[in-house]
Amino acid sequence: MKKFIYILSFLSLTLHAQVVDQAWVQADHQLVQMSSTDTTLYPLIHMNRENAVPVILLHGIGGNAHNWMDLGPALYKSGYDVWAFTWAANRERNIDEAGSLTVKEIVNYVFKKTGKKAFLVGHSLGGILSKIYVLGVVKSPRTGKYYVSKVAKRNSKARLHGFVSIASPNGVNPESLEKFLPIFANLPTNGILGTKDLSKVILADKLAFDLWYAKAIEVNTLASRLPLVSSAMKLLFNMKYHRITDYDLGRISRYGFGAVPPAVIEQVRSVGGEGLMSSDTQTDYAKIFVEEERHIPFAFISAGADKIAPEDSIAFEAEAQNSDFLNLSDAGHLDPLMGEMMDETLYFMNRFFNETLDRQ
Repeated sequence: MKKFIYILSFLSLTLHAQVVDQAWVQADHQLVQMSSTDTTLYPLIHMNRENAVPVILLHGIGGNAHNWMDLGPALYKSGYDVWAFTWAANRERNIDEAGSLTVKEIVNYVFKKTGKKAFLVGHSLGGILSKIYVLGVVKSPRTGKYYVSKVAKRNSKARLHGFVSIASPNGVNPESLEKFLPIFANLPTNGILGTKDLSKVILADKLAFDLWYAKAIEVNTLASRLPLVSSAMKLLFNMKYHRITDYDLGRISRYGFGAVPPAVIEQVRSVGGEGLMSSDTQTDYAKIFVEEERHIPFAFISAGADKIAPEDSIAFEAEAQNSDFLNLSDAGHLDPLMGEMMDETLYFMNRFFNETLDRQ
């Protein structure tokens, strides 16, 4: 009997290690208020490395900080101080406000805690929000319109070494925007059936048990091929880069999705047909992202099989100002963050970080 219990315990620990990296499990999982003007408690996963360069990770639409549970630990092991935030915790802010206010508060929070400039990394909509902040787009208190502020640009430069955009659409191709924006506009605004808050599971010391759900989802997705789950996953992944024994898809399905703020959905619905615009349709973000001078180094990563953020539009944005660019030719929208494609992402980012720091 004791031998049987030992075997079960060993299998449980093995599954634990396979599915979620120990650096992620042992990270500081907390809720933080970042400014006196915003009482929102933002989920934060912090893998603390004293005196290291901070890296701030921002998820995409319908995601949360746990989208980084693979790439985050990999960056930590590369020597960085890693901070992953769920920016979508503020349910009242739209895309304009999340970019000009929430991202600013996140960057300032990390700067105050560390006293160091950081690298900012955004996936999908997280990349769009990051560019709004980095390029100094703010709302005019006089006219109410969004514009590029030289003061805001200087402030972001004082806080950041550089920026990495991963699978983040820029709106130069309105047809592709019209295809994918309605998909996210229809995501639930409340809880999503079958998902779990991984931080709560870890803090409650229930991870070893809960991971069996992730394993079951993985088997159903890649082996049983249940139509509902498999079709949804095909939108985000190229399944050939994931294996049943890695549990990538099961883990992201269980822990990686989050409710979309209603204000974000409303902006998507109201201006989606216009391209990548501010909520009042007066400010063309796509134009700003391509034409506004980049005062810190930018790097771009695209996924060649991505149905949400087409590679050609990202390449256009990168080439506009000769920024570093990597295309993962067969990857889907989330593949750069996990699975077999992640190593290329990590190598590219480490090289960009090192070269940027060497130049500074």
